[in-house]
Amino acid sequence: VLLLLNVAPVQAAEEPADWATTIDLEPLGAMAVQVQGRIKSFGSHANTVMDSVSGPRSIAGRSPSFTYLDMLFRPDAYRDADCIYIKNKLVRNTLASAIEGTDPELAARMEIFRNSGLISPELLDRPEVGPILKRMESDLIRTAKQVDAINAARTVMSPAFLLDRLRVIPPGNGEEDAAWHGLAEIMFLPGDATAIDPELAGLPEQEPIAGIDPELQRQAATAWRELVNAWTAEDAAGVEAASLTLSETAREMNPVAYPPVTRLAWENWYFEADQLTRGWLIYMASIVFLLLGVVYRWRWAMTTGMVVFLAAFGLQTFAVGLRWWISGRWPNSNMFEAVTTASWFGVL
Repeated sequence: VLLLLNVAPVQAAEEPADWATTIDLEPLGAMAVQVQGRIKSFGSHANTVMDSVSGPRSIAGRSPSFTYLDMLFRPDAYRDADCIYIKNKLVRNTLASAIEGTDPELAARMEIFRNSGLISPELLDRPEVGPILKRMESDLIRTAKQVDAINAARTVMSPAFLLDRLRVIPPGNGEEDAAWHGLAEIMFLPGDATAIDPELAGLPEQEPIAGIDPELQRQAATAWRELVNAWTAEDAAGVEAASLTLSETAREMNPVAYPPVTRLAWENWYFEADQLTRGWLIYMASIVFLLLGVVYRWRWAMTTGMVVFLAAFGLQTFAVGLRWWISGRWPNSNMFEAVTTASWFGVL
C-alpha cells in the first residue's frame, strides 16, 4: 500500500498533531463513495467505518473523516493508540485485570480503559491477552460476539481495507449503474509523470478505466498522491488543496453518475452534527419548564415549555426529513432509524 501511495512509512505520536485542528475536510467529506451499491458521502462512510472501530467514542477528539484518513496514511500512529472499542464490561474487566496484573505500571491506563472501553492493538497483542480472547471466543453466549467485534475492528482499521473501500471513481459514461472504481486502479497509468515506475513497485502498468477521460484519471491520481504527501507532512493547506482537486476531478469524470452536490454536502453535515441526536436535550429542557408550569401553575413556565417543546419537535422533524431525503427512502431500515422515527410519531 505504501508503494502504491508513493510515500514512506511515518511514525507518529498517539495524539494527532495540532495541525489537525485547522484542517478543513469539507471537500472530501462531501465527495461521493460507493458503499455496497449505495452512493454515500465520504463523511457518512467514514462515520460508519469508524463506528466499527471506536464505537460511539471519538479518537483523540477527532472527526471520523480525519481518523479514517489518518489511519490510512499513518497506521503506525494507532499501533499503541487506544482506538478499539470494547462494549462488554465483563470483557473489559477481564482484560484489564490480566494486563495490570502482568504490568502494574499500566494500572492507570487500564482504569481509563474500564471507563471508556477503548484499548490499543498493541495491548491486545500482549501474550497474556491472547489466551483470554481465545477462551472468550468459545463462549458463544457471553463473549464470542465481542471477540468477533474486536477482530472486525482490527481488520477495518488496516490501510488495505480502508483504501479498498474508497471507491470514489464513478463508472464510465453510459454505465451509470455499474460499480465504482477504487483509487488503486488509476495509480500506474501510462503517461502519468508523477507516478512511480510500476516495475519498481512490482506491479504491471494499468490501463485507463474505459469511458473516462484518461487525463482526468491522471489528475485524480496526482491529487491523491499530493494529498498523501501533504498529510504525512502535516501540511493543512496542501491537504485542503489536494482534497479540492480530487473531489472536483472525480465529479468531472462522470457528472451524470455523480449525486447532486447539495445532497452530498447535507449528508456530510448531518453526520458531522452527530445525526442531530442532541435534540433530546431540548426536549429535556421543555419538560423542566412544563413540570414547573403544572406543579406551580406558572403560566409563563407552561408557555415557555411549549415553545421549547415545539422547537425540539421542529428540529426532530428536520432531522427525520433530512435523513429521508439523503437516503431516498422512508427512514425505517435499521434500529437507529426505527427508534428516531417511532419517537417522532410519539411526539406528534
